[in-house]
Amino acid sequence: MKKLLLILFTLTTSYAASAQFVAKMEIKEPISGLCNQDVYVLIPGLKGQAPAQCSLTEALMNEKLNTEIPFLKEHPAYNDKGMIGLIINCKGQMVQCKMDNKTKSSELDGH
Repeated sequence: MKKLLLILFTLTTSYAASAQFVAKMEIKEPISGLCNQDVYVLIPGLKGQAPAQCSLTEALMNEKLNTEIPFLKEHPAYNDKGMIGLIINCKGQMVQCKMDNKTKSSELDGH
């Protein structure tokens, strides 16, 4: 009997360990441009997730960031970490972009 329970426990544990983890974001206010209210989250460090692919090259992205957010160009010695939350709809369009944590700069936190 103990062997049977051990085998069942091992099978159940190995099956659960191989299951894919899916995280959904709770939406507290309406977000314009969403296809539906199901927003899935990519968690850094979790294996098996497909990273987002940008249609811009790194040079074009830097040019766009420096044009629209000139802070880093004006403060080249600035050193800090920030995390930006992006929500991309089912059509591949960015519908929300906001700073998820506070930095040393109120100017950056406002974007």
